[in-house]
Parts: sequence; structure tokens; C-alpha cells
Amino acid sequence: MATEVFKFKDPPSYSPQGEIVFFDLMVGRIRKNQFSSWTELIYLYPKLKSERNRKLRPDSAASGVNFPLAAEFSNRRNQIVGGYFKASKIILFALAIFFPLLSYAQPVQKAPLRQALQQIEAQFQVSFAYDDALVEGIEVPSPDMDRELEAVLAELLEGTGLAYSRIDEGYIVLKPRPPEPLLLCGRVLEAGTDTPLPYATVYLRGTATGCSTDAEGYFELPAILGPADTLVASYVGYQGATLPAQSFAQQPCRAIRLAPTATQLASVLVKEFTIDMLEREHGNRYHFHPGQIPTLPGWGEPDLLRGLQLLPGISASDESASNLSIRGGTSDQNLLLWDGIPIYHTGHFFGYYSAINPYVAQSMDVYRGGFGAEYGARVSGVIDITGKPELGKELRYGVGMNHINLHGFMEIPIKKERAALLLALRRSYTDLIQSRAYQNIFNRIFAKGRVYENREAEQKGQGEALTSPVFHYADINAKWYARLGNKSHLSVSLYAGSDQFDYNFSFADDLYTQDQLRVDNSGLSFNYKMDWAENFTTHARLVASTFTNEYRFHYTFDPDIPFEFRFRTFNQLRDWSLQLHHDWQVHPRHHLRLGWMGQGQKADFQYEEERRDGNRNTGAEAFEGTTSALFGAYTYKVPDRLEVTLGLRSEIFTPIRADSALDQHRAAMPRFSASYYPFGKQFFFQANLGTYRQYVYQMPPFYSDLGAGEGVWVIAGRNFRPLYAGQWSLGFGYQLGRFEMEVDYYQKLVGNLSSWKVTLEEDVENPFTQDGTLRATGFDILLKHRWPRYTLWLSYSLGAVTNEFDAFNAGEPFPADNDQRHLLNFTQTLRLNKWNLSATFFYGSGKPFTMPTDMGARPDEQTGEPIFFLKYDKPNNGRLPAYHRLDLAVDYRFDTERWTGKLGLSAFNFYNRRNLFDIDFFPVPPQYNDGQPGVYNLERPMLGFTPNLFVQIEW
Repeated sequence: MATEVFKFKDPPSYSPQGEIVFFDLMVGRIRKNQFSSWTELIYLYPKLKSERNRKLRPDSAASGVNFPLAAEFSNRRNQIVGGYFKASKIILFALAIFFPLLSYAQPVQKAPLRQALQQIEAQFQVSFAYDDALVEGIEVPSPDMDRELEAVLAELLEGTGLAYSRIDEGYIVLKPRPPEPLLLCGRVLEAGTDTPLPYATVYLRGTATGCSTDAEGYFELPAILGPADTLVASYVGYQGATLPAQSFAQQPCRAIRLAPTATQLASVLVKEFTIDMLEREHGNRYHFHPGQIPTLPGWGEPDLLRGLQLLPGISASDESASNLSIRGGTSDQNLLLWDGIPIYHTGHFFGYYSAINPYVAQSMDVYRGGFGAEYGARVSGVIDITGKPELGKELRYGVGMNHINLHGFMEIPIKKERAALLLALRRSYTDLIQSRAYQNIFNRIFAKGRVYENREAEQKGQGEALTSPVFHYADINAKWYARLGNKSHLSVSLYAGSDQFDYNFSFADDLYTQDQLRVDNSGLSFNYKMDWAENFTTHARLVASTFTNEYRFHYTFDPDIPFEFRFRTFNQLRDWSLQLHHDWQVHPRHHLRLGWMGQGQKADFQYEEERRDGNRNTGAEAFEGTTSALFGAYTYKVPDRLEVTLGLRSEIFTPIRADSALDQHRAAMPRFSASYYPFGKQFFFQANLGTYRQYVYQMPPFYSDLGAGEGVWVIAGRNFRPLYAGQWSLGFGYQLGRFEMEVDYYQKLVGNLSSWKVTLEEDVENPFTQDGTLRATGFDILLKHRWPRYTLWLSYSLGAVTNEFDAFNAGEPFPADNDQRHLLNFTQTLRLNKWNLSATFFYGSGKPFTMPTDMGARPDEQTGEPIFFLKYDKPNNGRLPAYHRLDLAVDYRFDTERWTGKLGLSAFNFYNRRNLFDIDFFPVPPQYNDGQPGVYNLERPMLGFTPNLFVQIEW
């Protein structure tokens, strides 16, 4: 006789996650992992276990359990109490025949469920276990026994509220059908601005069921709900929200809006912008919230690139918005991205307005060097901007204007909480109405060159002069964003910007000139994100962009003759790239990022000049190159103590000329960043180190006699070398309550510079030079403090930037054009109910410029008359006077139930300080200077007092 064992062990108390529960039944041990949950046994175990001595009742009726092997359990009673027992296979066989015979009945149209179960037991040789109360009073149609057992059971139990589980081939447990878990879907946003709140906490009150939102504020939480369950959302610095959980089981995903603990006025949230508009994160990264960038003193509107100039180490020495110098670098050494699209024309109106529409930007990440291995193509800084729309339920509109342009946008929900479309447009009206702000900026931009000289001739009354400058710019943003499923996102972004300047001049009916300048930049990007699991995400991006810069000039002495001389330059840069990277959160302390990027770039430059007699001079240059890069980064993090990132970017750049590949440039660029918090979050040390390469950069315009223009983009190859750079920085930060302090020391080197620089040659200021080196060293200090209504922001940079070229100055270093040893920004804001007042004081030590040291003369080859020229000792051997100005702004916020608005007035250079951009020197022949040769110096002033009125309405 074979020994069969039936033994129960007391299970631990029930929990939603289940516990390790097992029992031995007959010929094998059946473990808990063969059950979907403890619920499958909950109806058997209490009935089979006695209150005190674990004895089984002798009959199924007394126990309340209908079990076909009740007689066998009764026979095993003593074995369960004492240990084990032996039984005869003959008895088991007899019982197996006896019970099916008792359960046989003729099929009827309706029968009790218990009776139908007995028929199934007889037909399929199985046994059911269930609580009598479960089947009491349930009647079902007689089952059709000619099908498979699973099909019979599915039909039998349909509509009964019961489910079944098979323990093994012969035993089936009946149980109540568990409620289906619901997928709760929502998005946590900031009230008032609808800015997503990443990593907010969402949970069911009174349970351990919860989750965190993703980077876009979305969450999905599977849960079994009761009618009174509530969902709680919380975020640091914001008031929590409690809502009925059932309402989040509906589609589309519902929004939860959390109000900050800061003061809220009506429906418009007013914050201390100097604290809330940016956050410093790991590495050298600052995260900006564009919706919280305030009315900028002096400029009025929240220009994104001007807002960056409040950070130490970022400046624009020519007062523009876009010509940013990041720690001594030039503007073309910065990578500006809009949804992954590289923006080559970064500023409208010759740089005074940034080419990025601030009203449709969602977030902005800024790196003053020290950027991660996923970024390439530049050597100084990265500005990575992500655009809207939000996934909302309602249409959103916004319109506004200032003294230069009109703008408007629409956010259109295509499918509520699932897909949305953004359309935005800005256009200047300066070709129709020329405000004082426009005139001041125009005069500043053209403070030198042909436009300035024509104006001088007109003012001196040497003849009747007529000028008609016409300028306008526009940009368009469009974006479609969709959640394709619970784990995938897709967006398609379009950007297009254009500037056009037409300048006609006539003088005394003897000279007619025309200048035409047009700059266009457009791009398209496809961005796809897939969350394969909570800890593994894939990002894919495909981008194409085009930059075009065309300049035309002609003059004639007779308006009926098309041209006496005409001139044209054309520069185009085309760029495409494909990038794929994966983020893997291996462990809460370990994160891995791996990726690949392929990029192709092609640049063309054309030069044409033609005279009326048919003489022509043309030239063309084509540049082309491809880049392939592999990158990876590993991050180790101990919360509130340490975060270290080790990265490596490996690139292969292949220049192409005449469809033939030239020698490849290979580079392995390590990246390192670390943040250490020895005493908690209040104090940290910061370190960054990296090397970089750049294969496309900008040269000054060839038509500089106009006085302004866009530079020429070229690609490294036979004539131009790739830029290389290295930078390291050390710093620390401290926070105590509402006071914050950050200090950074950095050193930076950029090699293989090619540019036009002032040299020591006679009467020659702009020859072409190569193989230069830039070195920058400095301290950046940032102090912030806020009170309930008043905030204070102070940034200070102490640095030195030098250039070194073997071609001149005996190879000795000299100050770079953007070398300002001291830069100070002092910003204050005051909030009074719905009024905001702000002021910023700027101070900069004098920039370098080149002064002549002597004058020489040489005879003219034809006439023999002396030609006078200036002599230069060293480049940038002088310093302009110190620069300082005060900017002011005031705005009033108003709102109704349907819309909100802002009306404001700003003043740039409030006390009208005469700051200088440059000083030019010209030799003066003796006949014009009392018989003695002399030097005439022409000062180029910057922008004086400039007011600006602006209004913005959203609904």
C-alpha cells in the first residue's frame, strides 16, 4: 500500500500581497505559488481546521464544506492528529465510483448549481471544493457535457459571480469572483500655470497602494476600489489634494492641480521669481521654468535668453539677447535646441530679441559647460528647450503685443488628455509702425558701417539724402503631442523663423543704393518615448533643419539703369540627425544611459560680384561632414549624500569634399560630475570635468560694410580645423531657510580657433587667422534671498579671457574681445497685491579695444602723394570706460472668471547712461587738420533710455 500524506500547516495572517502558504496533499507537496492568491484556500482551511485540536469533522454537512472526499478525510482523522496514516487504494477506488453515482441526475432546463457540479464531477472525474453559502439558491442551465471542461465551467459560472481555480488535475476550488482592478489615470499639475509636477506622490488613503508621477506629471495606478476610496496627491512645497478615487478610473486622464504654499491672488499665482524660476540640479545644470520667468526689468517680456543673463558666467557684452558668452566662449560655441531642433539663427532684430517664443516654452535646461555625454557639437554651453502643448481638456488662447511685435498662440486638445496641438505666431510690425524702441535699437545696431555713414552725410547737409529702411521678423511654432498608449509618447515639432531687412538710399540724385538681407532658420523634429518598464525607457529622435543667409547689394548713378555694380553672398547650412538612447534605472542607486547618434551637415557659401561692363568675379565653397557618436553615462546616487556621474562620448567625424571623404577625426571625450552633501541638503560640494569637440562654427559676415549682419557658418575640413575644448570646475553651495549661495571656480581652454582679429599690420584690422587658443579662468558667485514680498538676487563674475595666435603679437596672449574682468547683476523685486515692481542694476568693467600707437605714410603708386595709415602696437591694448545701467519694470495683473492678463511698462537704461560698444580710429590727412596729420576717433554708443509698453492676455 502506498503511503499518502495530507497535512495542513497554519498559514500566516492574510495580507494583500499574499504569504508563503503550503500544504501536502496525497502524492505530492502543492505549494502556494500554484495558487493565484491565498483567497483560493480561505474557504477550505477554516472548515478543515478545528478550533482547538485541528480535528476534521466526520461528515461534510456538519463541517459546512461540500467535499467529495469527506469520508476519506474522516478516515484520516486520527492520522492528522497523530502524524500520518495508511489507506487502501481499494477504498479510494470505491469512493470514486460511489459519489458520481449519487450525483447522477437527468438534465433539466434549470437546476441548482450544486446539482450541476455533481454532474460535472461524474463526467470529468474531478472534485469541487466550495463553501455551501456560495452556491445556496443559485440555479443554472444544465451543462452541455460534450465540450471541454473549461468551456463547460465558463458557461456554467457565467453570471453567478463565481470563479474557479484548479489545484491539480482532479481538484477544483470555487470562490467568489474577485473585483477587477481599475487603472487610475491622471496628471499632477501646478495650479495656475499647469506646469507638470514630476515625481509627485499619489496614493490611496489608508492603503499601501501608491506610485509617483513621471517627468511629465502623469501617473497610472492599478487598484481595487471601494465606493468610498479617496486618492491623495502631494508634492513638496505644494498643498495636497484629496479626490474621489472612482473618478480617476475614467478616460481621458483627469488633472490634479496643486496650489503652491506661496501666496495666491485670485486665479493668478504670483511668486518670488528669482527663487522659483530656476533650480540647480546635478552637475552644472540649471532647470528653468519659462512660465515663471517674470517681467524682466528693462525689457518687459519674459525673454528666455535675456533671463539667462541673470546667471553668473553668462553675459552679452553687446546688450543683445542672443549673442551669449558662456564663461568666455563665443555665441556660436553654444548649442541652442528647441525640441531637439538646432537653432542657428538665435536672435531676431540682429540679436536684440531671442528667436525663441517664451509663451510656448515648457522647460529649459542650461549648462555652463560640464554637460553630459548625450550632448555634443559645441564646446561652451548647452541651452535645451522643450515646447508646449499640455495635454488638457480645453482650448487655451493667448495674445499680446509690445512696441516691436504682436504674438498669439492656441493650444488645441485633439483628444482630451491624450493628444494636443500647439500653434503660435510672432511678427514684428516695424515695417508699418516704427516706435521709439525700434528707432533706438536700430540706431544702436547701425552705429557703424554704411547706414551710419549715410546718416552722417544726410545730417551734414551735403546734399539731399533719402533713406527708407524696412525691417521685420517673424517666427512660427507648431507641435503635435500625443500619448499613444499608457507607456508611449510621440511629438512632432516645427519651427520656422525669418528676418528681412531692406535698405534703400539715394543721395543728391547722383547715387542710388539698395541693401537686402534675409536670414531664415527652419526645422522639424520627431520625438518618440517608450516606457518599457518602470525602470527602462527608450528615446528616439529624428531632426532636420536648414539655415539660410542671403545678402544682396547694388548701386547705380541713374535710377533707370538697373545697376552699376552688384554684389551677392549666400550661405546655407543643412543639418540632419538621428539619435537613440536608453535610460535604465538598474537599482535605486544605479542609473545607466546608453545611446548612439548619427549626424550629417552640409554648408555652402557663394560669392558673386558683377559690374555693368560685364566683368564678373565669383567664388563658391562647399563644406560637408558626417558625425557618428556612441555615448554612455553611469550615475551612482546615495540620496541626500552623494551623486556621481561618469560619462564617455566617442565620436568619428568625416569631412567630405567633392564627394570624397578626407581623413577622419576620432575623439574620445570623458565627462565627469559629482555632488557631495556632507551635512545634508543644506550644503554641497560640486565638481565637473569634460572635454568637447565642435565641427561647425561661425565666421564674421563678409559684408561688414553694412554695419550688421549674420555670420557665415562653415564646417571643419581641409581649410578649417575642428575646435577642441576642455573645462573643469569646482564649487560649493549653501542654503539656510530662504537664503542661498553658490560659488564656482572654473578653467577652460578652446583650441583651433579660426577668426578675424585685429592684428599689428598697417591699416589692416580684419585679416583671417587660424590655430588660435582661448583660455578662460574665473569665479562665479550667486546669492539669493527672499522675504514674503521682496526678493533679492545678486550674481557676480570675476574672470579673464585671453586669445593667443602664433600669426601675430609674437605669439603672446592678449585680452579677448569679450574679456570683462568684473560683471555684476543686482536684481530686486517687490510684490504689492497685484502689482509687481522690479529693478536690475548692471555693472561691467571696461571691454578691451585696440588703440593706434602711431601714424605712418607711404607714397601712392600712381600720384606719389602720401597715404597716411595707423600703426598698432598690440591688439586690444586699451579698455573702454566701465559699463553700468539701471533697468526698471512695473506690471499689473488682472483676471476674471474667463481670462487673465498682464499690463506693464519697462525702461531700459533708465538714467540714460552713455555706454560705449567700441571706438574706431581713422587717419586724418594734413589738409583736413590744419596742415598736420591727425587721428579721428569715432565712439560707438550702446542703447540709451528705451521705454517699452506691453500687454498679455490668456484665456
